[in-house]
Amino acid sequence: MAAVPELLQQQEEDRSKLRSVSVDLNVDPSLQIDIPDALSERDKVKFTVHTKIPPAPTKPDFDGPREKMQKLGEGEGSMTKEEFAKMKQELEAEYLAVFKKTVSSHEVFLQRLSSHPVLSKDRNFHVFLEYDQDLSVRRKNTKEMFGGFFKSVVKSADEVLFTGVKEVDDFFEQEKNFLINYYNRIKDSCVKADKMTRSHKNVADDYIHTAACLHSLALEEPTVIKKYLLKVAELFEKLRKVEGRVSSDEDLKLTELLRYYMLNIEAAK
Repeated sequence: MAAVPELLQQQEEDRSKLRSVSVDLNVDPSLQIDIPDALSERDKVKFTVHTKIPPAPTKPDFDGPREKMQKLGEGEGSMTKEEFAKMKQELEAEYLAVFKKTVSSHEVFLQRLSSHPVLSKDRNFHVFLEYDQDLSVRRKNTKEMFGGFFKSVVKSADEVLFTGVKEVDDFFEQEKNFLINYYNRIKDSCVKADKMTRSHKNVADDYIHTAACLHSLALEEPTVIKKYLLKVAELFEKLRKVEGRVSSDEDLKLTELLRYYMLNIEAAK
C-alpha cells in the first residue's frame, strides 16, 4: 500500500515540472503565442503556439506578357517594322521585369527561411539551397488534393463552431483592428501604385506610336523639315525609354514592396 502515496507524489512532482516550463519569446524568436484562441478549463489555460513562417512569395504572372506578345504577333501586319520592333522590345522588358521581381521575392523568402533557428540547422534545407540542378516536383494526385480539400472544410467548420467559445481580449482586438486598417491602407496604396505604373507604361506605348509616325512623316517631307521631324522622333524615343524604365522600377521597387507588406499583414492576421 505504501506504493500508492509514492505514485501520487511522483505524479504531483511531474505536474509541477510541467507547470514550471516557460518560454521566453525574446530568447526564441521562432515562437509566437496566439492568446485570442485561449480556452479555460478549470485550472488549465490552453492556447496555440505557432512557429513563425514567412508568407510564401506570390506566383509570377508570366501569362500577361505572353498574351500581349501573342496579340502583337497577330497584329504585326497592321503596324510598321519600327513600331513592331519597339513594341516587342517593350514586352521583352516587361517580361524581364516580372522575372526580376519573381527572383527578388523568392530571394527574400529564402533569406527569411534561412534565418529561422531550426531551418538554419536543417541538413535537407542546406542541400536544397546548394542544389544546382533542375528540381523534379511531383504534382498532387487526386487523393492528396481531396484530402487537402477535406481538411480545409473541417478547419472552416471548426472555426465556425468555436467562434463563440473564444474570449475577446481588448489588447489583441485593438491590435487586430490596427492590422486590418493598416492592411486596407496598404492595399489602397498598392492599387494606386499599380494604376500609376500602368499609366507610365501606357505613356511609353504612346511614345512608340508618336515616334514612329514622326519618322514616317519625315520620309515624305522635304529635307529642311525632315531634319527637325527626325530630331523630334528621336526625342520621343528617348522619352519612351525613360517612361518604360520608370514603369519597371516602380513596379519592382514600390508595387511589389507593398504587395509583400500585404502578405505579411495577412499572415499576421
